[in-house]
Amino acid sequence: MRRALGRETLLRRHRGSALLWLAVTALVTGTICLWSSFSVGLLSTYRVQLCYMHGIELYVQHLFEFSIKLYLVLISVLLLKDVVANELWRTVDSNGWRASSAPRICWPPPPAESESNGYLRVWCNGGLTQQRSAMLEVMVKISWTNPKLRVKIPDYGFQMVRWPLHVSMLHYLQDTLFEYCSWLVFTYFFPFMYGTSGFVDIYDVPHFINTLKYDVRIVMSIPKITAQGKTKKLKAYKILPPRDAPVTWYRTTALERLRKYGAIYLTPFSHRLAEKIDDPEFQRLRCRVNYHALRFKPSIMKTSSDIANKLHSEGHFMSIHLRFELDVLAYAGCFDIFTPEEQEILLRHRNKYFPLLLRYWGKYFPGNTPDYRERRLIGKCPLTPEEVGLILRATGFDNSTWIYLAPGKLFGGKHFMKPFKAMFPRLKNHSMIRSGKLEENIRGLAGSAVDYMVCLLSDIFIYDGPSNFADNLMGHRLYYGFRTTITPNKKALARIFMDREEGHTSAFEERVRQVMLTHFGAPHKRIHPESFYTNPWPECFCQTKARNHADRCPHNSVNDVLESWFHNKEDVEVEATNQTDSTS
Repeated sequence: MRRALGRETLLRRHRGSALLWLAVTALVTGTICLWSSFSVGLLSTYRVQLCYMHGIELYVQHLFEFSIKLYLVLISVLLLKDVVANELWRTVDSNGWRASSAPRICWPPPPAESESNGYLRVWCNGGLTQQRSAMLEVMVKISWTNPKLRVKIPDYGFQMVRWPLHVSMLHYLQDTLFEYCSWLVFTYFFPFMYGTSGFVDIYDVPHFINTLKYDVRIVMSIPKITAQGKTKKLKAYKILPPRDAPVTWYRTTALERLRKYGAIYLTPFSHRLAEKIDDPEFQRLRCRVNYHALRFKPSIMKTSSDIANKLHSEGHFMSIHLRFELDVLAYAGCFDIFTPEEQEILLRHRNKYFPLLLRYWGKYFPGNTPDYRERRLIGKCPLTPEEVGLILRATGFDNSTWIYLAPGKLFGGKHFMKPFKAMFPRLKNHSMIRSGKLEENIRGLAGSAVDYMVCLLSDIFIYDGPSNFADNLMGHRLYYGFRTTITPNKKALARIFMDREEGHTSAFEERVRQVMLTHFGAPHKRIHPESFYTNPWPECFCQTKARNHADRCPHNSVNDVLESWFHNKEDVEVEATNQTDSTS
């Protein structure tokens, strides 16, 4: 249940009521003036005179239109800012939809280990949310190929078996790449980062295993193979999966190699499964993994909760994920607002890390340099911190708003953040809120995990461009209660900001509000290129009183549904075994 509004919020409500009376008073006064002879003199272009008193033609239509315009201007200027801001603090209307990733059909439990097709090893690279997405892909693939998964990490190991499958998680020492893997339902291996934080350092492994017990069989170790009287490790056959491979590739090519070699190694594994899957049950499996099984460790959850509670103790708070970073700016080609020294840094970074992009720019842009103005007008340049602040101010948020900044290393130094801090001084991040005791819990990827959870728990989340972090977080906020998310339309806002920079500031805030008054996290149809991870509706949602049977909510929770089917299958198998024994 949402916390009570703070004193400042209540004051804003009273102020809103006062402004409403002011607007109404102004409307009435303005209308009376228009009908007065004095108004007629001032507005001679309307040729308004009182026809019944003077017998002269009355242009009532013009007068009426002018009155309506006057009223709308007053309402827009005096009220809309507060109305929009107050509305955004509330949860978006769900229209009767609620989250549900429970299967809608009889979902088969994991088969016995003896039915396995082999072992699958997967290398999952990237940051926190890239690894998370790879985990979801692995889970779905395991359901198609019937392998085994095994994981082994320094001083810790666990395995999962689904459609008999074991996954192998290996760690290569010091000078080699860290490969952190996690067992799932196919024969997969996933490394979870390059650095000091691995899967078991970030995620609650016991919870992960328990949550997926009806999708994946998990064991703590896997036996070595014995061939010709010798015991040895099974060597995996390396395969490079096609990017965004269709389901058929895994059910044919991958499965054939798996059966032939007994183990395959898929590397790399980023974006190796087509996001669009026609079967909604596999999409719901993704949601079970993403929103239920992949929970951070208790220490991270507690740290995140402590930070969110501290911010909520002051009232509402919003979280912001800015993309004003070196990589993003270098890739986008948005250099003109920076100093010559900063532009040189961006240019070197672009030449080093995006060589293929240079070929494209060399073909379409003179001198290998895209035009900043053109890039900005098509929405390719990240918003500056100041622009984000101006958007929030235009939407009705004032300097009393508490803001949590999900740390990313902002490019350009403190001078780019200075205007934003002047508008919103109550700006915090985890390094400013945490105590010394909490510092141990937020190093490496754990810090990103804390930021993720605080953004999930915030009343409003705003981001200025696509990223793995923000895209997955948007879907997560949608799943847990249709929480408000603000997505600025950079393409539509670019012209407004450029006009302002050229000195045309009239109606700036009204123009911004017109662009921003769109859906803020309500259920809506997923339209390409919107990602399933950004918007898992409708597959992972249901309605209690749905007209369409496929949209109706199951009577039980996810675990209850899966457990009932699991035990039903066990009962059938036991009964079949007893009948076989009695006839033998």
